[in-house]
Amino acid sequence: MKEVTIKGEKIAQTSSGGQRRCRAALAAALCITAIFGNATTALAAAITLKKSPVKLIDTGLENMEPYPGPSQAAVWVNDHSLVAGVPLEKSAHDPHKIGRTVLYDLTTGKTRELMRYAHPICWDASLGRAGAVFYPNPDNKKVQEVFALRIDSEGEIIDKKPATQNARRSPDCDMGKGDAPALPKRIRIALRPGHGYLDLGVAGKGLNELAVLDRPDGRAIELPIRGRQVNAPRYLIFLEEYQLDSGGGCSLQGEKCPPDIHLLDPFGHLTVIAIPREVMEIMPIQRVHVVKNGLLFRAESRGKREGYLLLRDGVLHELWRPGSPGLMSPQRTETWGFETISPDGCKVAFARGVRPSRVFVFDHCAIGAQRR
Repeated sequence: MKEVTIKGEKIAQTSSGGQRRCRAALAAALCITAIFGNATTALAAAITLKKSPVKLIDTGLENMEPYPGPSQAAVWVNDHSLVAGVPLEKSAHDPHKIGRTVLYDLTTGKTRELMRYAHPICWDASLGRAGAVFYPNPDNKKVQEVFALRIDSEGEIIDKKPATQNARRSPDCDMGKGDAPALPKRIRIALRPGHGYLDLGVAGKGLNELAVLDRPDGRAIELPIRGRQVNAPRYLIFLEEYQLDSGGGCSLQGEKCPPDIHLLDPFGHLTVIAIPREVMEIMPIQRVHVVKNGLLFRAESRGKREGYLLLRDGVLHELWRPGSPGLMSPQRTETWGFETISPDGCKVAFARGVRPSRVFVFDHCAIGAQRR
């Protein structure tokens, strides 16, 4: 066996022609152990639990439910700023609590209003695209308009126009180009420019067939994962791959517990990350994120501990849980919505407390970073 380095990756070539791939970003936590067809399987080492508390940044943003889209604590624009839906000032006319979209700068702590009576859907400075739900009449929440926005590198709005598609679950955040190429009754997700589409199968049939990556060059690559396993795929800029699922709880009878995590590169190679059962025994995992230094887990249960953990180098770091320093009061103990990860894979934005909840940020890369 020999090792070569290609674009920051270590590739171990076996005598049978197979490859074992360890991306630099994940090598600190995972080691690739086997290959099955077009898929690579990654396993974590033995686990020990360690308290590694992180410093919480209180943004001061009171998060509002971004109806009717997914419940996100905040949307990352770049590595130092994010957008969120927050309440209007108390004197404003807002009978249905619609609120506004604001831009928050982590480096300065300053907030700037971008849109009034609107909620953010996606906001991607790397693509210059964003999307928002706008309510033209604050007295009638049923009347909505979805806008496709052009934004600059700092998230400021340059231009806006009515959207032609609903891109809430699409990694390309392109709400102005029309739907994916039509295939009757099939569920397709648009990926980022130049990456094509994910075909999950026929709607209403359980999505039990294998998912397919439809490349822009016309190739259709069948993936070793079923369409129903793909759940809100998101593009990891720091890794240049897609995380196809969120992992976490064991909700489907007969499914592997905990379920695997799947990473897809733009060329159709699938990496399968097997999560050790021991993690579920330590804390009840609700969601899993592939991050720069390994795997980030969100644990949440009314009967057990909850919080955030990072798996790296065979160590499960307990980063934060209710009662840890940094909260406004011990009563703010309910996580809400989906936490989001910054483009560099290091920072996490999450919401705590009763609605409107409050947005906090922490940087897990700060844990032992100087000693690595």
